[in-house]
Amino acid sequence: MSHHQFVSLKRLKEKNIIEVAARHNLREIAAEWRSPATKIDSRRSHLNQVIAGPCEAVEVARLAQRLMREAGIGSLRKDAVLGLEVLVSLPPEMDAELQDAVFSDAVKWTESHFNAPVLSAVTHRDEAAPHCHILVLPLVKGRMIGSELYGNKAKLRGMLADFHDKVGKRYGLMTKATMLDTYRFANRLALERTFAALQGHALSDAVLGVLLEPHLQNPAPLLAVLGLPVPVPYKAPSAFVKTMTRPMPKRV
Repeated sequence: MSHHQFVSLKRLKEKNIIEVAARHNLREIAAEWRSPATKIDSRRSHLNQVIAGPCEAVEVARLAQRLMREAGIGSLRKDAVLGLEVLVSLPPEMDAELQDAVFSDAVKWTESHFNAPVLSAVTHRDEAAPHCHILVLPLVKGRMIGSELYGNKAKLRGMLADFHDKVGKRYGLMTKATMLDTYRFANRLALERTFAALQGHALSDAVLGVLLEPHLQNPAPLLAVLGLPVPVPYKAPSAFVKTMTRPMPKRV
């Protein structure tokens, strides 16, 4: 069975955002457990795993500060990108051991692709789909270059393609675009088989009804291929419309 992958990249910019993100990933925000908006099933939170970095959010933040201090990084601009977060999501029906392998390779790929330190990597299995949050400090050769690493749409597409080539393909994963191409091919094949089945057969009223129903909103293409004229919508004479919409005289 082929599985799809979902990979995204997020910029972390606000003050103390590394610790805030880590608190969420490490399930240190108790209010999230009780909020229906987060859709966290706390009964399954014990299945979550820390696969890289410290087990406490404050230590993740201290690690980032230490690495920047050792690199001689001083004050940063207010709008500086302080971190990047890679999210890798997999379908729940995928084998758990295979998920672990994908997430482990995703962390290695992240560090290699960005050539920057991975501060933390945590897998979540207490939500709808198993996924892995990977926090990256955008520190490269003594410089914080978060915006450059994040890049533009073209760079993001290149990142997704690189992940698929180096990780996804190894596990038979499919990108969203590949999945859509597969569905389109399957749909086209289904129509071709239907066409072949209908050729030379007398159609019942029930079959005709099902075939015609999708054309209700726009029957023009079907009428055209059948050589039939498109009916002109009935329009009431203007004099009749004026008479029927004329204001009623006020009673004295």
